[in-house]
Amino acid sequence: MVSTEIKNLANCKKELKITVPADQIKDIREEQIKVVQKEAEISGFRKGRAPKHMVQKLYAATIDRYTIDEALEVGFHEGIKESNVVPFGQPLVKNFNYDEKNNLLMEVEVETYPEIELKKYKGLKIEKIIYNINDEDVDDQIELIRKQKATIIPIEEKAQEGHYITIDMQELDDSGMPLVGKKYNDIRIELGKGSFDNDIEEQLLGAKLNEEIIVEKRYPQGRSGGKGSKKYERFKVFVKRIEQEELPELNDEFVTALNININSVDELKRRVKEQLEFDWGQRSEQHFYNQLAHELLQENPFEVPESMVSVYLDQIVADIGKRDKTIDIEDVRRNYRVDALFNIKWFHLKQKIAEVEKIKVEEKDYTEYLQKIEDNRLRNRYRKEKELKKRIQNDLFERKIFDFLVANSEVSVKEQAIKKRKELESV
Repeated sequence: MVSTEIKNLANCKKELKITVPADQIKDIREEQIKVVQKEAEISGFRKGRAPKHMVQKLYAATIDRYTIDEALEVGFHEGIKESNVVPFGQPLVKNFNYDEKNNLLMEVEVETYPEIELKKYKGLKIEKIIYNINDEDVDDQIELIRKQKATIIPIEEKAQEGHYITIDMQELDDSGMPLVGKKYNDIRIELGKGSFDNDIEEQLLGAKLNEEIIVEKRYPQGRSGGKGSKKYERFKVFVKRIEQEELPELNDEFVTALNININSVDELKRRVKEQLEFDWGQRSEQHFYNQLAHELLQENPFEVPESMVSVYLDQIVADIGKRDKTIDIEDVRRNYRVDALFNIKWFHLKQKIAEVEKIKVEEKDYTEYLQKIEDNRLRNRYRKEKELKKRIQNDLFERKIFDFLVANSEVSVKEQAIKKRKELESV
């Protein structure tokens, strides 16, 4: 039987020094001789019928290689079983050799699943934001609907706030000459919106159709912020189009034409308010969930093996690659690394809490879920398809663990207008 010594190299990384005794090596070698004997083709004998001593002589190198391979495999599996180490990913065999007694000594490096010591997961103070929907929010949303149905009309008057202006821009050097490669065509700007550049938009107010004007973008600290950095950019602008929106009148006829099974302005306002309440309610729940997860991960820090992160990122790259064949793989891996770490840690932390608190989804939970489904065909489908059942069970587990964590947290409620939330997001 193998013997094992464990050395902690780092978080989620261990070195196993495993000794496979000579007697076991001898048994493994005998098994490999039989394997090679069945494969051996020696002149004068049918395949697999050559005498053992001839096979050992002619195929000594092959038998040695097979023995080592099998001994390393057996030693590793028995070693992790004996030491109760649960590896993640493939082991790295750093060294192996025979000692003077023909015992096989092997050094194996493994990454392990996260080792989590729960510190604090109850009594957390969490704030939940409830978004209030008012008449102004409803009106703003209806205004967006009207904008989607608006007619764009070309005009010849001077450009003013609220107008759409289409321009070509050519950057100039200090002497007023065009810079090569610095021309930008067909830029469409809604003046006064601030979505392009406030300074330049302000200079475009009063511009006329087919007019050429010079505008400047100034940088108080210089463009790069360093000594001698550029303090402004100058552009020659040609005004190609000036347009304005003509919104449809908000009346019952307009509402009916939307073809959403309502026929009056009052009904539209009710529908819009209900949708806003649902959307922002979902957003509130998601924000609350994310905040709870982040708080728990801060209170219960632990490391995860790098190979686990790599496997997760491999899947993200594969998923994105199905939709976009031109992706920069390293770019994707870099951009999604933080999300990968968060999702992996949150998954394992939930599992640890569930283990300690004995939270699990039982068959009765799934049965109760099915009983709430009114559609018989859908209910039968959930009952028969294993993948669907697994997905629902995962959702039920998420709800159970979330409800447990909320019930054991100090939750304060804060009301907030959605306009305030939008302002914070735009900063």
